[in-house]
Amino acid sequence: MNKKIFSKPYSYTEAFLVVGIFTIVGLFLQLLIGTNVKIPSFPNNFYILLAFLLLLSFSHLILRKNYFFQWISTASVSVASITIVCSMVLVLAFFPKNNNKANSLGFDNIVTSWQMIFTSSVLLYNLGLAILRRMNKLTKRNVFFFLNHAGLFITLISAILGSGDIKKIDIEIYENSMPEWRGISNNKVEELDIAIELLDFNIEEYNAEIAILDNETQKIFVDKKNKTHIAEKNKKIDFENYIVEIKEFMND
Repeated sequence: MNKKIFSKPYSYTEAFLVVGIFTIVGLFLQLLIGTNVKIPSFPNNFYILLAFLLLLSFSHLILRKNYFFQWISTASVSVASITIVCSMVLVLAFFPKNNNKANSLGFDNIVTSWQMIFTSSVLLYNLGLAILRRMNKLTKRNVFFFLNHAGLFITLISAILGSGDIKKIDIEIYENSMPEWRGISNNKVEELDIAIELLDFNIEEYNAEIAILDNETQKIFVDKKNKTHIAEKNKKIDFENYIVEIKEFMND
């Protein structure tokens, strides 16, 4: 006899269904709103952290006898959450950075996309409840469990909430010039708490590769081994029907 969905005991089917619903709701909001979640900076992100920790404590102390909240802290929900999170990250490999369709789905900054925030929230909730449940009894095994999973919990929640305090500033500095502490961020002048001075700058340059391009057909001529060559003085290169000799080469 086939087991009906959401008939006890819950399994991986229910786990992927519950987590998938959160992901789909997040994806729908991403398409509806059109922009990623704007993570607040300190102290507002700290207040969100406190509220989330209070929610975990309330769930653990008041709702721990409820079967659903017992199940939400199990390994099946954890596996489902991690699988969907990793799948969304892997999708990045299939879209170029400036793809409009990918950007509309939040993949230009996957960490703050609505679907990632929703799915990660389920993962953090699952992880937090699992840690609290295992700490009811202070055994050696549970202490090691706490140390391993608490580190993951802190890393994940810090990466998400801490992203609100990241600020990108463009600063132009030159070798042997005066220290600079001002930069441009979002078309506004920002002043840093520190000054930056460039004492020395060195970059290693490499000779360019040479090829022949037909302007009409846009065809690139390469040699018989189907490769390009490094430009060097007194070098002869056979490009199909063309033989090119480099007599002078300026690399400055």
